[in-house]
Amino acid sequence: MFERSLVLLVEHGEEGAFGFMINRPAGIDMPDILEALGLAAPADLRLRVPVMLGGPVTPETGWVVFDPRGLSFDYSEATQITDHLFVSTSVDTLASLTQESGLESIVMILGYAGWGPGQLDQEILEGSWIPLDLDPSLVFGVPADERWNAAYMTLGVTPGQMARPIVAEA
Repeated sequence: MFERSLVLLVEHGEEGAFGFMINRPAGIDMPDILEALGLAAPADLRLRVPVMLGGPVTPETGWVVFDPRGLSFDYSEATQITDHLFVSTSVDTLASLTQESGLESIVMILGYAGWGPGQLDQEILEGSWIPLDLDPSLVFGVPADERWNAAYMTLGVTPGQMARPIVAEA
């Protein structure tokens, strides 16, 4: 499941860890999700909003990760990950985001990856994951099929030098 995965880690603490794989297309288009929710979709939405499989836990749940700069609506219910990275499960926020013209810093996530207390820490110690600082371009600016390689490049190595999954910590 996690082979060649790039995970955007949202929380990591004593109670466990929570994040989203951001390099696995879900095989569904955003307009299909909006239609299932009874929402209208702009014609170009399929091209603007990628849908990723975030992990094996509750894949029927949806999360939207976005950069709020330039937004014209109230997104105060969203959870802030970094200065320019927020996540929300709100259908209202999703509807508002999809209507924003020109918004490109958005990704829809289905499901998530989770670890129990100490589990991710142990996996990192074992070398199963390679933590790196979050580069927002890995979330929004790099095509999904290139993100894993691009993450390695931020470390100054190529995937052939180290073949491990990566966790991008915010």
